[in-house]
Amino acid sequence: MQLKYQRDFEREADLLGVDYAAKAGYNAGAILRMLRKIYDEQRLNPTAIPPYFMSHPLTGERLAYLESVLGKAEWDLGEPAPSWRLERVQAIVRAYSQTRRQAVPPYERRLAAAKGGQRAKALELIGTLMVHGEEYEPGLHYLEEADRLGRSVDRELGRAYLRTGAFEKARERLMRVVKAAPEDWNAIADLGETYFQMGTYDKAVRMLEKAVELDAYNPELHRMLGRAMDKAGSRGAGFYHFARASELEGRAGQALAYYRKAAEALDESDPLMKDVRAHIGELAKSEQKRPRPPRAVPVPEPRR
Repeated sequence: MQLKYQRDFEREADLLGVDYAAKAGYNAGAILRMLRKIYDEQRLNPTAIPPYFMSHPLTGERLAYLESVLGKAEWDLGEPAPSWRLERVQAIVRAYSQTRRQAVPPYERRLAAAKGGQRAKALELIGTLMVHGEEYEPGLHYLEEADRLGRSVDRELGRAYLRTGAFEKARERLMRVVKAAPEDWNAIADLGETYFQMGTYDKAVRMLEKAVELDAYNPELHRMLGRAMDKAGSRGAGFYHFARASELEGRAGQALAYYRKAAEALDESDPLMKDVRAHIGELAKSEQKRPRPPRAVPVPEPRR
């Protein structure tokens, strides 16, 4: 009776999942393909399956029920063609998660086989892969050709130009990206870094402040803003953002030291001073509460 009760709940959950996926515009059949992969892995290597999957184990009966809900057999679902957005995401993910030997050859083969309008897409994909894999020179070669063929590659070209020192070209591309996507904190940060490298520190500060507003818990953004503020003459505010970066990374001692430097450099009337003093008080208390390492006790020499 208890087993049947659980099965009824599983069926209801599966039915709701299919319904929600379809209403949201997703391919509901992908649920069945995903569960089939989990089911096969569960049978072949159950120790690799996370425990929360095992609380409602998959069965052939459950998969058959899903087929009846979808109105199609598993083998009739087919593989949907990936969207262009997904293909770009896959290229970026592979750049960070795979070796060059694993990631690059499929894109080289796709480029070699591409004809007509597909060539520009293949160039953009392999260029994106290369740039995110920090191979900027070959990435630029592919992306510039894709650009000539009409692809919109300002974002990746801006990234590559910045990393290779072509700051004026990077600025031109990134300004277009930021205008089109004003909430893209990553592009805004790259534009801020471009201004910093060009020595236009006030503009760098404005861009990086905007990036920090959009992604306030990114320590690297605070660090970049701190450098720009220091160069722009706001030394105290620069120390404040260095402190925020250290605090977000869990380095309380370093953060406390930076906050104290910020307090020394800021005027009492500065709006940041209240926040700086509050952080100093909190971090100083936490540092006092931290357990100290035990003192070394000298071992007496053995009696002769």
